[in-house]
Amino acid sequence: MKKALVDLGDTARAAFAKIGVLMASARRTDKPLHPTSLHVNEALFPNDTVQSRLPDPDWLEHWLDTQIRFDKEWETKVVDRILHNLSLLFERTFNSVQDLNRYRKEVTARIGATAGAAAAAASAAASAAAATAAATAAQAFPAASSGEPPVGNAA
Repeated sequence: MKKALVDLGDTARAAFAKIGVLMASARRTDKPLHPTSLHVNEALFPNDTVQSRLPDPDWLEHWLDTQIRFDKEWETKVVDRILHNLSLLFERTFNSVQDLNRYRKEVTARIGATAGAAAAAASAAASAAAATAAATAAQAFPAASSGEPPVGNAA
């Protein structure tokens, strides 16, 4: 994860924060968001989860629900660890899922602002290039820019 942060920067931060929010918000949904039940391939939907690829998909759900006894106490511990680990990764403290979600929105906005600034810079560069090309054409072909008919062989 640290390598992804170095290589991809805010894009990786936004992705990790989004997954963290989903995983830490599991208690808000009817079915927990376990990595084995997350959809990952739209073309294979709904058979694109680890759980759906098992010979008996209900076995894993039964095991997660009954064998490991994942009650409120353990769910709280898992959420706390997710927040702790992401706090270490992002070098910022997250005391709640809401804190992590605010951070995710900040990073997403930063990505959008960077993309918007890059688009504005590209547009400004394109306008400057067009103005330079027009000025060069006016110098090279003064009759064309003055509205006078061209001199020479007109077809």
